[in-house]
Amino acid sequence: GGSPGADKVLTSDADGDASWQEAGGGAGLVFLQGITASNDATVNITTGMDSTYETYLLLLNNVIPVTDGTQLFLRTSSDGGSSFDSSAGNYRWAQYREGDGGSSSSRSSSDTEIELTDAGQAPGSAAGESTSGIIYIYYPSNAAQTCIGYDMSYMASSGSIIRTGGAGLRTSAADVDAVQLLFASGNVESGEINLYGIVKS
Repeated sequence: GGSPGADKVLTSDADGDASWQEAGGGAGLVFLQGITASNDATVNITTGMDSTYETYLLLLNNVIPVTDGTQLFLRTSSDGGSSFDSSAGNYRWAQYREGDGGSSSSRSSSDTEIELTDAGQAPGSAAGESTSGIIYIYYPSNAAQTCIGYDMSYMASSGSIIRTGGAGLRTSAADVDAVQLLFASGNVESGEINLYGIVKS
């Protein structure tokens, strides 16, 4: 019975009777920006990343490189995307890889980007090969070293199914208000990238 309102969810009891109830806490996602890539050199997410939310989520769907067998990277900006940090020593990252060809780990304490996919088993561009995944950006508006966590699933150019997961860090104590996705070589042929804010209720 009743009607929906703010902070309510539709539930049903053991008899199958539906009613609107208080949401009772938890977390939700607020859509902020969506980009559909089309042979772009980079994908720049420049809208919506501010102090409104403590944590942001990037959802990647079927991102495909023009160049077969090339890694996917992430870089950050502190000037709204006018420039993205790409100097040596700007980033640290650590990553594991699992797949039908085995597992491995890799890391860097001083890099020009955060590596999201594995160098030895990089994403493919053939039919049926694409990269999807989730990237968490933690408290980017805080003037500290911004951390990210990620989980990627993709078909490598070798034909193997791959999952990478890891953590990255912007080594400068500065706010992050934009991020950039790019491949190590060539353009982003296609794919959808959506930015969400994670809201506590």
